[in-house]
Order: sequence, then C-alpha cells, then structure tokens
Amino acid sequence: MSYVIDIGTRLLLWAVGKFRRPKFGKFLKLEDIKYKIFQAAKRKEETFPDLVVSYISAAFLIPSSIIEKFSWEVTFSLFLLGVTKSVPNADLPLLKPSKKKDEKAEWDYEGRMKYLNVHIISSAYGWTIEYVNKLDIDTALALIQEILTDEQLDREFLWSMSENSYIYNPKTKSGKANPLERPYFMMTQVKDPKVEKIPAGMLPAGVDYSSIPEAFRPRVKHEETNTENQTKTTGL
Repeated sequence: MSYVIDIGTRLLLWAVGKFRRPKFGKFLKLEDIKYKIFQAAKRKEETFPDLVVSYISAAFLIPSSIIEKFSWEVTFSLFLLGVTKSVPNADLPLLKPSKKKDEKAEWDYEGRMKYLNVHIISSAYGWTIEYVNKLDIDTALALIQEILTDEQLDREFLWSMSENSYIYNPKTKSGKANPLERPYFMMTQVKDPKVEKIPAGMLPAGVDYSSIPEAFRPRVKHEETNTENQTKTTGL
C-alpha cells in the first residue's frame, strides 16, 4: 500500500510543476464535471468520489483505474490542483455570481453549457469549433461577454422603438419609461454600506458601550480630547 501512495505522491509533485493551464474547450469540460461534483457534495450523493476521479482523469489525462489506487489525500490534492489551474484570471462582470436563480429550459440537455458557449463565439466570428476550443480561457470569456453585451444593446434599441418601452397612466395623464431588463453582469453592482462610527458628542451621555462591537462604538473627536487635556492643565 505504501508503494501505491508513493507513486501517487510522486505524480502529485510532477503535476504541480508540469500541469499546464487548459485551453477553453478543456476548461468547459472541466467546469461541467466540477458543477456535477458540487451538486453531488451538496446533495450528499454517493457519486461524489467517482466524479472527482473523473475530473482528475480529464484534467491530467490519467486513466481512472490508476487514480483509484491512490490515497484520498493525493486524489483530492490533484483535484484541487486542477481546479486552481483552471480558474479564470480576468476580472469580468460575467464571472461574478448572480443572485437570480438560473432556470433550465425545456430543451436543456447534459453538457449543454459547453456547446452553448462555443456556439456563442463561433456564430459571432465564424470560427470553427476546434479553433474556439484552443482559445485562452480569459480571452474566450471576454469575447463571450462582449458578444452578449452587443446583443443586449441591440435588443434595447429595438425595445426603445416599441410601445412597450413607455408606460402611460391615463388617470394622471403621465407616463414613465419601461426599460428592458438587463442581464446581471450589465447591472450596477450594489456595494455593502460603509460602517461609520457616530461621534460621541451626538449620542446621549451615560450610555455603556462595552457590550457593543468595536466597529459600532462612537468615535471620540480629537478636539474633545484636547479640550479635556487643556482643562486639566489650566485647572479651569
């Protein structure tokens, strides 16, 4: 058993230095398997270990029969290495999580997202599937965002020419614009409110703030502290 673990450890060390960042086509394939892994873990399905082995096999081109002989520590380390190497580097709004729940279409099928993303690029530029699959991950994702943005702006222009773009209220004899809804990556990102301490002089006296978190305790102005020091010095 120790011999098998030693081989797995050697393979892990080799993979750390030799594993190359996948191209777009392989990235989509790995993302599809990774999604299944996360769903299996969330639902506590028995297919979780098999999916992890499947991911490693696709990422490193190692037969599943060999990976199954490794210890779980080595196997999961290889999985994490593959995931780390496949993470996009570009800071694109398209990659930010959406709060809107994705609803599967009735015509959805296994692995559709892979073909859909390749189709978006190939149909826009006339490139072959083989060429699209060889694109850099960040380049392909940036192109997809630009294509989707152009399509959305075209839809908004046509929408602005229709009656649906304006809502008229006959009672008030007034109206308001009814803009077409934009996808999440084109919407303004809502930032968390900044935490501000309230000056001590604006709060009631005699309040014990010891039980309040430090971030929400009132701040003491420098001028208040200086005034107290001057009073002690002059004796007034």
